[in-house]
Amino acid sequence: WQYYVSGFSGDLPEGLSYATYARNGFFELCAVSAINFFILFTVSLIMKRQSKGESILLKSANIVISLMTLVLIATAMSKMVLYIQSYGLTQKRVVSSWFMILLALIFVIMIVKQFVKRMKLIPASGIAVALMLALLTLSNYNGIIADYNVDRYIEGDLESVDLDELYDLGTPALP
Repeated sequence: WQYYVSGFSGDLPEGLSYATYARNGFFELCAVSAINFFILFTVSLIMKRQSKGESILLKSANIVISLMTLVLIATAMSKMVLYIQSYGLTQKRVVSSWFMILLALIFVIMIVKQFVKRMKLIPASGIAVALMLALLTLSNYNGIIADYNVDRYIEGDLESVDLDELYDLGTPALP
């Protein structure tokens, strides 16, 4: 338990680097999210919603699994935040954080679906994906990465700025 929640307190588990801790959290999240999507999909297909009791049981299971996944997403994000605070932003850190936020939105949509019967899960998830893709592609995240890292270096929060990483960001990162 301490391994999973230490990111919230800002503590790094002994024997791990920030990079390893954040990567492990991300890939654990991906694996568990895929398993939970499969479980939710399979249970929804198998269970017939003929009686009120079965419907309540299915909704409850969907909500509990989705909430547990949201907790896991929060722990993975806390690990990523620790990593970013220690070493700054990179394109991979931004995109993996974006993906975790997208997963969280989809699981929130799954919870909302349990209460709003008319809502269609696939179109709502598609809209979330489209909006998140638009946010990622239309934002100048390379410029944001460069500004963030340079500002954190000037403030003394980062020991150094990776000039190769800044160079790889291209012209959008120029001031």
